[in-house]
Amino acid sequence: MNIKKLIIAVTVVLIIVILGIFLFIPAVINISAAGYFNNNSRVCADYLLKESNWQKWWPEKITDDSNFVFQNTNFAITDRSPYAAGIDITKTNKKSINSTIDLVLYKPDSTGFEWKCKLTPGNNPISRLENYFLAVEIKKNMDKLMKAFTDYVGVKKNVYGIEIDKRKFTDTFMISTEKLVTAYPDNKTIYTIIDELSNYAKANGASMVKYPMMNIEKRDSSGYALKLALPINKQIPSSDKFRFRFMIQGNTLFAPVTGGNASIENAIEQMRMYISDYKLSAPAIPFQSMVTNRLLVTDTAKWVTNIYYPVM
Repeated sequence: MNIKKLIIAVTVVLIIVILGIFLFIPAVINISAAGYFNNNSRVCADYLLKESNWQKWWPEKITDDSNFVFQNTNFAITDRSPYAAGIDITKTNKKSINSTIDLVLYKPDSTGFEWKCKLTPGNNPISRLENYFLAVEIKKNMDKLMKAFTDYVGVKKNVYGIEIDKRKFTDTFMISTEKLVTAYPDNKTIYTIIDELSNYAKANGASMVKYPMMNIEKRDSSGYALKLALPINKQIPSSDKFRFRFMIQGNTLFAPVTGGNASIENAIEQMRMYISDYKLSAPAIPFQSMVTNRLLVTDTAKWVTNIYYPVM
C-alpha cells in the first residue's frame, strides 16, 4: 500500500512538473539585451559590428582572431549592414542560434542597441528545460558582453588614441604673426619668430602668460603658412609685422600629446574625426600650445604639446 501511494505521489509530482514546464516555458523563447551606449553611432558600428575590432574590447583572452569565445560560447558575425549585424551564437555541443543586433541613433553622443534571438525549446520536457536554462545563460552573456563593450567605448582614449576634453578657451589677449615658408619650418625658424613676438610684447609693456601657440598649414605647391601667437596679459597695439588679437572665450577641444610631429598630426586628425562624429563645427583652425621648448629638447619623444581645436 505504501509503495502504491509512493508511486501515485511520484506520478502526480512528475505530472505537475511536466505541466509546469509546458505552462511556464513558452513554445518560443525570446532572448534580448537592450540599452544604449554613451557614444556616437559611427564608433559603435565600427567597434561592435566589425569582428576585426572585437579583440580590443572582448572580455576574455582571445587565442584566435577569428574565434571569439565567452563563457564556453562562440560568437561570430555572419552578415553585416551599416548599423546591424547577424551574430551566430554557438554553445559547446549545442546547435547554433542566429541572433541580430541593431543600432539606433538617439543623439550625437548616444546610440541605442537591441540584441535579440529566438530559441525553440521543443516538446520533450527535458530538452525544453535544458533550453530554458540555455536561454537564461545566453541572456546573461549578452548583457556581460554589452557591458564590456560599453565600458570600452565609453573611454575616448580607447577610440581616438588620445584624451579629448571639451573646455572653455580662457586666453583672450594674443600677439600673432604669419609667415610663408617654402619648406616645412624647422625649430630654429619657429623660435626665432617666437623671440621676435616676445620682444615686441615686452617693448609694449606686456608679458607672455602661456606657452607659444602654432599652426602650420600646407599651401599646395607654394609651401607652408606658419602662424605663431603668444598669449599675453594685456592689450597692445598692432604693427606692420605683428597683429594683436582679442580671442573669444569659446568652446574648444583639448588634447595633451607626447611625441613629435607625427604624433601631433595624428592627434589633430583624431580630433577632426571627433568633431565629425559628434556633429560639431569648427569656427577656427586648431593650434599647438608648445609646452616643451623644442630648441632645448631635441628628443621628439619627450615633446609635450597641448592641442586646442575650437568648436561650436
